[in-house]
Amino acid sequence: ALQMQMVRGRITRVEVELRGEDVEAHEKPLTVALLKGMLAPILSEDVNYVNAPRLASERGIQVAQTRHPAAEDYSNVILCRVISSQETRLIGGALFLHKQARIVLLDDYRIDASPYGPALILSNRDIPGVIGKVGTLLGERGINIAEWQMGRSGPGGQAVSYINIDSPAPDHVLRELRQLSSITDVQQVTL
Repeated sequence: ALQMQMVRGRITRVEVELRGEDVEAHEKPLTVALLKGMLAPILSEDVNYVNAPRLASERGIQVAQTRHPAAEDYSNVILCRVISSQETRLIGGALFLHKQARIVLLDDYRIDASPYGPALILSNRDIPGVIGKVGTLLGERGINIAEWQMGRSGPGGQAVSYINIDSPAPDHVLRELRQLSSITDVQQVTL
């Protein structure tokens, strides 16, 4: 569902990579669940675990699966790369303590974000004051930040933030965020 809300353009390929012994044995059901989660928000017809692969195929979406017995940073991780007519997006997810779902990779950035509720995903230049300006703007508009996770390429480089908020941000607030000089992209998602 997060991929479908973030990716721009028509999806042509979905690559699912399972890393770790616990997830590699469940390649087929995890891939089907991932396809269901991606297609359900955009299709008017009912998407289920039986028809999700067929619906993806009918829409010209190629699906590839790979497995690796060992994960690098986590005991088990699921990576989903979506290739569209405009871009490629990568999201990695893991379960912490076998029950807490976490987003651990967002494109090239390592993060530790909770996939729930409304959230803002910001891309920005990593310069001093960005967190303060964004936090102040949201606070002045009555939007409470529940959790803020950030990953960056390095000091002074690019950064991405995954900001869980208590209520959706209205369009005018998203426009105001986009007008901040250091912000390069703003997307709002709901999980």
